[in-house]
Amino acid sequence: MLYSTGFAIRPSEWSFRMQRPIEKERRPDLWAIRRQLDDLDAQCRAIYIESEYGRIGVRDFKKKLDLAIGRCEPEKEKPPLTFFRFVEQELKEMRPQDAGILLRRLHTPRRYSAGFAREKGSFSFDDVDWNFRLRLIDWLTARGVQLGYGNKTLSILRQFMERARRKKLHANTKYQGSGWLVPQKKALSAPVSLNPAELQALADLKLTGYLKKVLDLFLIGAGTGSVSATTPAIRPIIFTAPRTGCPSCRSSPRKRTFRPQSRSIFFPGCCRYSKRTITPRRQSPTRNLMPG
Repeated sequence: MLYSTGFAIRPSEWSFRMQRPIEKERRPDLWAIRRQLDDLDAQCRAIYIESEYGRIGVRDFKKKLDLAIGRCEPEKEKPPLTFFRFVEQELKEMRPQDAGILLRRLHTPRRYSAGFAREKGSFSFDDVDWNFRLRLIDWLTARGVQLGYGNKTLSILRQFMERARRKKLHANTKYQGSGWLVPQKKALSAPVSLNPAELQALADLKLTGYLKKVLDLFLIGAGTGSVSATTPAIRPIIFTAPRTGCPSCRSSPRKRTFRPQSRSIFFPGCCRYSKRTITPRRQSPTRNLMPG
């Protein structure tokens, strides 16, 4: 290893066998260089022993030697990256459009997490485990947070914990495993069925706004037997059939098939209580009844 000591000396005043300056009277500068070289020798030996007898690279060895002789100041340790600072850092590294979408998703969970940290104390990556989950759930429950928002907070917390682990910011895996979210309990109730008169009464309601859309989707589902996600794929032509079929909607009594998003869906042909104008995709169904 080559290391510059910064000393200057004439070759005639240097002992190549001793690797030290030749001791001469009335030359205190040579004595000073000798003492400094002795100090360097002792420091090198100490670093060699501390590094398990040479298990250290040349660059790291020089850094430690620079610190030992005061050639450079020790680096100030950076404060540990907290969970919330990591989230802010992730948002800054994202594209503006992606960060905007994620920021809207994080608004409520981040507010709940920050409130929990203010009241219960700040937490680090190593603090997140199943006991931490229980404390967070108790805190959310005490404030009457809905189950959906609470599970979203737990999900976002776990998502960023995993991101930080993949970036080697921590080695904590105590939060992993199934059952992290709180399961939703389903109430036991008797099945509800509506007769044709009740469905017609719902169809005759004069609703507006959000309730009107909900009613439209319900009546379409009641008539077609499909879920609301497949409603945009239904077209008025589906309800057209020879008059030999159902007298109310002229559809065939057998099951009809349509293919939304390359997936076959079957529904009963009779759609008496869902005869509403089905508009193209990305539009809401209107309340007008289809012609019989």
